[in-house]
Amino acid sequence: MQSNVGINSQFLISTQAFAEEDIILINTSNPISTNVQWILPNEAQIIEEINETITLRFDIPRAYEITLRSFQGNCFQDYTKPVIVGEARDLPDIGDADAPFLVDFVSYPNPTTGVFHVDIALQKEATVSLRLFGLMSNVPLDDRQVHNASEYKLDYNINLAPGIYFLLLETVKGSEIRKIIIE
Repeated sequence: MQSNVGINSQFLISTQAFAEEDIILINTSNPISTNVQWILPNEAQIIEEINETITLRFDIPRAYEITLRSFQGNCFQDYTKPVIVGEARDLPDIGDADAPFLVDFVSYPNPTTGVFHVDIALQKEATVSLRLFGLMSNVPLDDRQVHNASEYKLDYNINLAPGIYFLLLETVKGSEIRKIIIE
């Protein structure tokens, strides 16, 4: 049986996650295939699988590859993405805080030559951690902790090869990632 329907295998996932925390993957293929198969590392624990979403957890910090295989008839297409699972920082608790705790997290200019600035605004004074990772590395290229403020203005002057990097901000109330492009 022949079909003129194309195969488009895609999914969304955070490229940085933490050990022992849930990671959500969303099948964004268009059109949605007749059948899909998630190809996961042996270390992946499936927490939940509902419709086009799967929730995973990894216990061991390191880089993993996750593949979505989309089928149309007897044909299939694989789409693979890396995910870096890191060890979460143990930051001091600050008690209750208004939501959202993180008010602002901006890096500029972006793209950059390696000289850039990061502005962070929080609801309340707290310690924050910033780690810069390469696309496929679980080893931080820059690692900072700053303490006892609700606003931070940090300057970076880093000599790195051109490419895509991820700046991970961790607070006691959660974490966020910003993509940094080095030209």
